[in-house]
Amino acid sequence: MRQFARILKPLSLLMIVCVISSCDEIVNEILGEAVDCVFPLKPQLRARLDDGKQGEVYSGMITASVKNSTDEDGFDYALELLGYLPEGIQYTIFNRNIRLSGIPTESGDFRFTVEAEIYDNREESDDGICLGNNSVSKEYVLKIVP
Repeated sequence: MRQFARILKPLSLLMIVCVISSCDEIVNEILGEAVDCVFPLKPQLRARLDDGKQGEVYSGMITASVKNSTDEDGFDYALELLGYLPEGIQYTIFNRNIRLSGIPTESGDFRFTVEAEIYDNREESDDGICLGNNSVSKEYVLKIVP
């Protein structure tokens, strides 16, 4: 009975608010969040990072995208690379990509993390993101052989 009362109280409050104001906006907001959580828009990272060779030109790419979206350009992306890259390798962030390039002057396994956040800029849209689930973090290892 107590659990029923816990559910009934918020529903009663929602009904009172619906009587006082437009119920359409409230219901759309609640249902919108529910749909966002069923088919969440979530950032994901894909990488093309082959092993490199010390003293030779290297190029690799990490790309952020939005799972469950056909309009990936309707989002702003914040990308960050944390960790260490080999001497001679630089990274450039552009659009929704991180490009690694250069000529590595040292060998070894270099661990780094990429963090991505998305922000919805599409017109006529709620943010489509379920409960703040707008970021992802992934660890990578770049191997440079002698």
